Amino acid sequence: MMKSLSLLSLLVALFLLVLNITGLIVPLRSPEIGSDYADFARGNTPTYKESIAQLQQLSNRAEPTLAFFTEATRVFHYGIAHIPPGDIDVKGLAHYRMQVPPWENYILYALSYIDPKTFMDYEFCSYFKALKRATGRCGQQSMALADYLDEQGITTGYVSLGGHALAAAQTSDGDWVILDPDYGGVIPFDLKTAEANPESVIPYYWNPTPVVNNGLYKLFAPEHNEFRQAPPESRQPTTCLMEKFAYIAKWLIPLALLAFAGLLAILARRKP
Repeated sequence: MMKSLSLLSLLVALFLLVLNITGLIVPLRSPEIGSDYADFARGNTPTYKESIAQLQQLSNRAEPTLAFFTEATRVFHYGIAHIPPGDIDVKGLAHYRMQVPPWENYILYALSYIDPKTFMDYEFCSYFKALKRATGRCGQQSMALADYLDEQGITTGYVSLGGHALAAAQTSDGDWVILDPDYGGVIPFDLKTAEANPESVIPYYWNPTPVVNNGLYKLFAPEHNEFRQAPPESRQPTTCLMEKFAYIAKWLIPLALLAFAGLLAILARRKP
């Protein structure tokens, strides 16, 4: 019995280690997301290295100015492709890695079946992971942008428009600006100002056409809105903690199983 349990633990540990090593080799980004994929709001998606290089250059002058917020928003606007529901219906969440693959993190993959509402169409809390995958929608793009800004020591917030999520940030003057990395735009005033005249946000989008055609500006009407000043992880506090735990535990679990298998093997040998 002890030898069988030891062998089972060894096999499971080796299987999980193979998954983890595969994740180091196989890109998290879907092969479709590259120079040939264009979403509804803009063109080609740069590589992860290109996006990170832009952020590193930007971090050297991370001052909460409108120019800084505009450049940061552009990185996440271009770096994370908006995947429309129609594409997902045809090819599935797994195709676009919006369901985290088992080789990337088998814990998050398992959670997608245990708690599909939260983990099946998963939004990364880490902007590194979000840019590596490079797919998502407004919630993912806004969370990733807020995570980056929070890392730079900038006060951030969230704006929920009843179907559309945006980030918000506080300038050095203490004023709030609205950041939309999904549709692409930086609105240089706070939510209350936008609520007073929803059409006033249109000129601040880099491509106003989808904003008008999709009626996005209408969502700035007061009955749709909720503003929350908080760090990125407050949007999904339990999920963000689970994400951090999962990326540590995915290595600790097979190592613990290897140690357990070794201990059982030693005990089996000592047993009369």
